[in-house]
Amino acid sequence: MSLHTPILVGVGQITDRIDAPVYAALSPQRLAAKAVTRALEDAGIGDRRERVDRLACVRTVADS
Repeated sequence: MSLHTPILVGVGQITDRIDAPVYAALSPQRLAAKAVTRALEDAGIGDRRERVDRLACVRTVADS
């Protein structure tokens, strides 16, 4: 395997819908932070964030 081959270890997604009863009006940064937390939990890393080598994200909000 090449040293440049990406390896996906964990994923996380957050949705804050304006029409949802629990809408929290989270900022894009807070949405991303919550998604990262879920991805770390999904990867089994949890509170060992210092072991993360790299984090890659897709665009978190649509242009308006």
